[in-house]
Amino acid sequence: MIAAEASVAAGKGLAGTGFWPAVALVKRQPELVDRYAERIAAIDTSAHANWAMLIVPLWLGTISMVIVTVAGLALIGWAYSLDGFPAIVVFFLGTGALLVTTHGLAHLVVGRMNGIRFTSWFLGPLSFPLTGGVKIDYST
Repeated sequence: MIAAEASVAAGKGLAGTGFWPAVALVKRQPELVDRYAERIAAIDTSAHANWAMLIVPLWLGTISMVIVTVAGLALIGWAYSLDGFPAIVVFFLGTGALLVTTHGLAHLVVGRMNGIRFTSWFLGPLSFPLTGGVKIDYST
């Protein structure tokens, strides 16, 4: 884990540090979890901060996702009052909004139901496919 801490302190990622194999080992041995969970979470959080393009607080991201979900539903409803090509475009915009937002919200709900905490919402570096979602508090 020392190599992982040094790498993220230098603004780099976790590749080649042996971090994830060490995490897998800790997960297989519950007696190690209490000893290493906070350290693993700190390394993961730092690496995530180095990688993500945008990070927003959990409350703000959740409210935003709920608002966009409602807007997606409204767009789909509006599409039914339109005709032709505009109806198709508006319908697919609403559907896209629902696909993007409800996926992350489902992770949040199911995770919380299972005792997992979350720290923030994020958007990864611009690439294809675009990566984003809700960030797990790795100590949980």
